[in-house]
Amino acid sequence: MTGDEQDYASQAGGDPFGDMFRGMGGMGGMGGMGGMGGFGFDFQDFGDFFNMGQGSRSQPRSSKGADIHMDLEISFQEAVNGKKVEVKYDKKGVCITCNGKKAQPGTKPTKCNTCNGKGSVQHRQGPMVIEMACTKCKGAGTVIKNPCNTCRGKGTSFNKHREEVAIPKGVDNGQHVRVKSKGNEGENGGPSGDLLLKVTVKPDSYFRREGFDIHTNAYLNISQVTLMI
Repeated sequence: MTGDEQDYASQAGGDPFGDMFRGMGGMGGMGGMGGMGGFGFDFQDFGDFFNMGQGSRSQPRSSKGADIHMDLEISFQEAVNGKKVEVKYDKKGVCITCNGKKAQPGTKPTKCNTCNGKGSVQHRQGPMVIEMACTKCKGAGTVIKNPCNTCRGKGTSFNKHREEVAIPKGVDNGQHVRVKSKGNEGENGGPSGDLLLKVTVKPDSYFRREGFDIHTNAYLNISQVTLMI
């Protein structure tokens, strides 16, 4: 230290930095988390932080419904000019028996006695409280004692469905026509999947397609050729 620094240290009654650390409760002597007691550090001061999820209800995760794939065969002329077709298929949607309530008609879900209807349970690990989805009701907060016989308590079932689809002009063999949101319904409020139609164009006896061009073979006699010259 310089002379001035030595004079300052002597006037302060010793090492100023040492006095500062001693005033903070002996920071240098802390061993692990318990040594922080010199600072008055207490996990209870952070109770709101560790319990920030307390009281919130865990919601079942939503997911998008699966796409439905179908094959559609059309004629060459229909591919050229476009066409509206009606397709019939089985589509997963709201159960028509229980109307999506999952319970048999005339009954209703009851409050889960494990989570008391909250949909989540809490586990304490030391100073922290961890909140997790209830394994009995899977976060729903209710249980189905009398599940619907049609959907077996799922709330969804496969039902007959009809859909009118516009096949665009110029569709080619092997292409797909996508109809948005006409596939299977999603789970827990998730979006529906799509309907995908794979188009097969039947060969024509007179025309054939090569890329964006249409070709045909014409047989002419000598008189017809002469008139064309």
